[in-house]
Amino acid sequence: MSGPKVVKIVTREELIDICRGHIAALKAAAGQWERVGKRNDAITDVDISAVQARIAAMEQLLAADKFADLQKRVPAEIAFLASDVEDRLQQAADAKASKRTKEKRLRATAATVSRMLRERQMPIPAELSDPGRYSLQEIETAISKAVGSFSQSQASSEPSKRQLELASALSQNEERTSFAAWLQHQMKESDPKLSALERQLDELKALDPHTASAFEEPVQSLADELPSRQSLLIDSLTIDVATAKRDAKERFGLMTELASLRAQLALLNNKAAAQRLEEIDGLEIGNPPVSKLKVMIDSSSSLLEDLRKAKAEFDRRRTLLSGLAELGYEIKEGMETAWVENGRIVLKRTMDSNTGIELGGNPQAALQMRAVAFTSTASPHDTAHDVKAETKFCDDIAELRSKFASTGTDFAIVRAVDVGATPVKTIVVDDERERRYDAADRRPSEQFRK
Repeated sequence: MSGPKVVKIVTREELIDICRGHIAALKAAAGQWERVGKRNDAITDVDISAVQARIAAMEQLLAADKFADLQKRVPAEIAFLASDVEDRLQQAADAKASKRTKEKRLRATAATVSRMLRERQMPIPAELSDPGRYSLQEIETAISKAVGSFSQSQASSEPSKRQLELASALSQNEERTSFAAWLQHQMKESDPKLSALERQLDELKALDPHTASAFEEPVQSLADELPSRQSLLIDSLTIDVATAKRDAKERFGLMTELASLRAQLALLNNKAAAQRLEEIDGLEIGNPPVSKLKVMIDSSSSLLEDLRKAKAEFDRRRTLLSGLAELGYEIKEGMETAWVENGRIVLKRTMDSNTGIELGGNPQAALQMRAVAFTSTASPHDTAHDVKAETKFCDDIAELRSKFASTGTDFAIVRAVDVGATPVKTIVVDDERERRYDAADRRPSEQFRK
């Protein structure tokens, strides 16, 4: 047993709100993952179903009251989505670079084969004379057929220089070279600086198509520049695209964070939260600058924290007062408001109007609870009953703790003073005033016994 206590309460409602916020943040991250993945053809319906199953697993944890497990696992799930979308965008950029290289090789080879056919006065397929109108597969098939036709052609004279080149390309050590090998041999390696620039532009486009569109025409026009000027332009564009990609990556991260905050604010039934949602929606239209996103994130994060604290304080006060009412303490309308305004309230025990309990402090941090005795001219205080009053107070706290545990509310005693170590606080009550005012408006004078 002990006397006055400092306690900390975390209600079941608060735990549920925290977990719902976690799940809302996870769903927002999944939404960003899906949106970007679909835009870049980097995810499938199977991938989406797998992520939805992971979200459902978190909701099952909430339904099973496994609050601690959920709070540990959701951040890991969000981190996984962030890493996964980055990997998928890299793979998409790799695929585009590979396709672009193959396209360049095929079109250059189409021009070479077309020239060879013209020299031999052989028919030139449209896929080779105008490759821009056909798919890569169609061009590749036409090249393969044309190369095959060379070997079937009968020369009426000594082989030409171009024929000798073709024969050398198609045969080695009297063995026929595969078409793929011949194709690889025909194409010179691309400029590594240009390839690196194009790859960076692919990565930028994956994150921010709008910004990337401004660089597409300048990069495409590099082929028309003289080699000396082309090199300088590549260097300049590489710097600009790298800067834009860095900003786009930061913006993507900030947009994901803001989406998470928006999802959590949407759970709160609050005018300030509703107004902030409108502001966020307005900001997300278009391509907001990084600076504005940061300001919105900072203010929204602070607002979310303040609203959560206010609700948690309300839930803790309500839960504690409800629990004390079940134990036989007199609870009247307006007591929660009086507690907020005055910093403390005093409750009478209905079965013993000479004793009660004082609640003080901020529920967000820690609460002070102590037994009190009421005295008046009609009912003077008897110190002989102090130990008994404190003992009853301790019994009530133990029962209260047990009740809370059964409902999922955590009630922890942070500090306690031994019974009798501190005098019971006495409150002098004006009998006439008590008859005029209810408990919520009681402001008695106090006398501390030394």
